[in-house]
Amino acid sequence: MTFISHIKHHKLWLQGICIFLLGLIIWLVVCTVQSIISLNDVASAPSLASASQSSTVISDVRISASIFGEYVPKNIQAAGVKASDLNVVIVGIMYAEDASDSQVLIRLSDGYDHIFHVGDALPDGGIIKRIAEDGVLVLRKGVMERLSLPRDELTFELPAKALDEETDDAY
Repeated sequence: MTFISHIKHHKLWLQGICIFLLGLIIWLVVCTVQSIISLNDVASAPSLASASQSSTVISDVRISASIFGEYVPKNIQAAGVKASDLNVVIVGIMYAEDASDSQVLIRLSDGYDHIFHVGDALPDGGIIKRIAEDGVLVLRKGVMERLSLPRDELTFELPAKALDEETDDAY
């Protein structure tokens, strides 16, 4: 079998591979366009930041599209998820098994408390991806970050000692 006859023999196979590759390229272009559109939506969302800060956020945006979707870990303390450096504090979490019913009360840098749900945008452009019992996962500039519920350490003092009878008689 010569090289030319070999190519003619596998013509249908080559056409199938070309169609598959063309479809893959089209799918990647569509994913990239969707990422650009969603990033523009985040960048144009109302912000409590000043104009100079918002221009920094827009210029810092990186375009990325995941082939297999977006991974959001179930465990807030998962390895590889860094603690966020956002200037916000979680005041409280109203957790529900159904993610759409969960709410988080966050004190923003303006000093006011605001209620957020999964999918809501924070003023800096981050998007809340998961609300758990002990914290929140936020996607900011293409990086997953965690906000943990502050835990105040409980301290207990020893109970007071009872007065001895001898000291009671001395008074």
